[in-house]
Amino acid sequence: YSYGNSAVASSTYANVAAPSSAPSSVHQDYQHRWPPVQAAVEKPKKKKKSEPVPEKQWPPSLRKFVEKVFSVSRSSSEREKASSWLKDVVASAKEQGILWSKDWAREKIPNLTPSSTPVTCPVCLTVFTPSRQTDASGCLTKARKFSEALGSAASTAGGGALELALENSFTPEAVAGKWLSVHGCMKWDDWVHERCLETLAGKAKEFQKASGLKYPEIASNKWRELQRWCLHVVQTSQLPPAQTKSKTPKKKEFQTISPISSPPKKKKKKNPSTTNNVFNDSEEDDLRKKMKRAERFQVKAGKKLNKRTHVFHARAAEAEGIVGRCETMCPLAELEKRFWTNDFDELELPSPDFPGMAVEDLAVKRFARTITEEDRQPDRLRTRDTLKRTMNHLLSLMDSKRTTLEKVHRFLWDRFRAIRTDLSIQDIKDTFAVRCYEEMIRFHIIAEHELCEETATVNNPHGFNSHLNVEQMYKCLTSLFSLYDDLAKEGTSCPNEPEFRAYHILLTMDTHGKYRRDKSAHSFALSKTRPEILHSPFVRFAVQLNGLYHDGNYVKFFSVVRKTSFLISCILHAYFDPVRARAIKLLSQGVYGRSGTLPTSDIQEMLLMDNATDVISLCRSHGLQVQKGKEGAGVAVGQNNFQEITEAVLRKCSKFISSKRSNTKYSDCCVKASTFPQQ
Repeated sequence: YSYGNSAVASSTYANVAAPSSAPSSVHQDYQHRWPPVQAAVEKPKKKKKSEPVPEKQWPPSLRKFVEKVFSVSRSSSEREKASSWLKDVVASAKEQGILWSKDWAREKIPNLTPSSTPVTCPVCLTVFTPSRQTDASGCLTKARKFSEALGSAASTAGGGALELALENSFTPEAVAGKWLSVHGCMKWDDWVHERCLETLAGKAKEFQKASGLKYPEIASNKWRELQRWCLHVVQTSQLPPAQTKSKTPKKKEFQTISPISSPPKKKKKKNPSTTNNVFNDSEEDDLRKKMKRAERFQVKAGKKLNKRTHVFHARAAEAEGIVGRCETMCPLAELEKRFWTNDFDELELPSPDFPGMAVEDLAVKRFARTITEEDRQPDRLRTRDTLKRTMNHLLSLMDSKRTTLEKVHRFLWDRFRAIRTDLSIQDIKDTFAVRCYEEMIRFHIIAEHELCEETATVNNPHGFNSHLNVEQMYKCLTSLFSLYDDLAKEGTSCPNEPEFRAYHILLTMDTHGKYRRDKSAHSFALSKTRPEILHSPFVRFAVQLNGLYHDGNYVKFFSVVRKTSFLISCILHAYFDPVRARAIKLLSQGVYGRSGTLPTSDIQEMLLMDNATDVISLCRSHGLQVQKGKEGAGVAVGQNNFQEITEAVLRKCSKFISSKRSNTKYSDCCVKASTFPQQ
């Protein structure tokens, strides 16, 4: 199309640009061809996205909060949700200017786990889907968020933190939640069976009444028992509902069979693996109801529910209360195997020390690392009198002259572990077990000093190992302290408890071989000690000696060692080398003057060393010069030439400590209680 005449074109454009109220025919003709002119509309400007805050600009509380959020996330999808949510939260905090002033510890974490994801209950350790656990009939196994289940405790927290929620609450639910956080690694947003929480709360209420404590602590083995009980309760509550109408057995009808008719068809037997025949009868339904009633209202154990529950509890009681019947130091089954292989130790063979006794009378049960079901049989567990006779026999071997003390220690190290196994299986927790553990600990303390030179060498690969000796001593101390606490709750006092509490303080006073010193563990052990034991003279002496050691006061330290008993000196012998090294360093720094010499005899007396040769060797190993004069050798002090020893130094037995035992037998040192020095 062409406009042709310019005048027409201009008039047409004018009509389009400014139309009148009565449009012309030309305008009407070209209206569909020429689009109307519209005013320019400004597009809205897009907001610039806020730049992410670099991690270097985060406050420390925000970093801890981010670590906490990602620790709650379990899968990759949850971590992606957490990452996007954290970016938005940090960006908004930066825009508001509260990035550093905000209390991130109380910031609520959203639910990142969908309800359709399979999770594991931290109590009964069963896998379930939370969305499928809610039943219209009110099933006892429905799942809830841990924060929702402890609503009263959550309201006190404010931010959803588990530690803050359970800090000042001592309700049974809060106690159960604290158990879950300590033993079950429970987190605030985890899913848990409501039935498991109810069961734990009921047990917590029982423990509170029995102990009289607001928060009764439990051990790891007790937590495993509670887990098994909760699993049993959950499995019981998941059973199908009881049938309302009892099925009466139909009477058999006699059929007349004609000779022409075919024989009756035999009914196919149901596969027992596909059908559950245990809970189909009315008897089993009644059993399930009674077991639930017994769990809820705590029916006494003496009341018989029925034959099956009676057998179940009888077997459980038999498993928990095993009593040994073996009257010999070595069970007959083990003795027979060792006779076939002729596998007897040198100390188990007949000797003049035990006249009239054969091998079967001197053999002692070995320690087994793996305990089978046969080892738990009563005929393989020694009785209380037999264990007492075995302890006396083993301690008497320490004074034997037919072999070395190192071989005796190796033999007793194994046989004592077997005795502890018998005590543990039979659950013997009385003063007799306390006496056994105390004698074992004294034996390990004596060996730590007397055998410090008998280390493993090329000629003696099975030499004394201080690390293994201390390891077994710590295990004995742990079991002994548990017995002390249990007996104290029952009202039974142990006269030697302050002595062994002091031994534990002295053993953990500093790094002992491969066992590093833990200051927090040391303070924690003292805080858990009962007041009457903590203020006893023996424990106070150990605490004061600990202070002298860490203050570097070597003069008072060795003066206290001179007054201590043989057993305490054996423990302190492990710290002689560090104390002597500190003393030599002070001599080098000029404690006794910047110039001059100090006689080796004075250093020998001051550092409780055996001879002058050891003094000269010690000073030279640390870089100090030794000068020989007319009156004897002397050490140049005040020259500031001290050198640290990087290589491990082998300990030597102290003649001074050995002289404290004098003519006392090792067996008597293990049996008799020690005394603390009077200051």
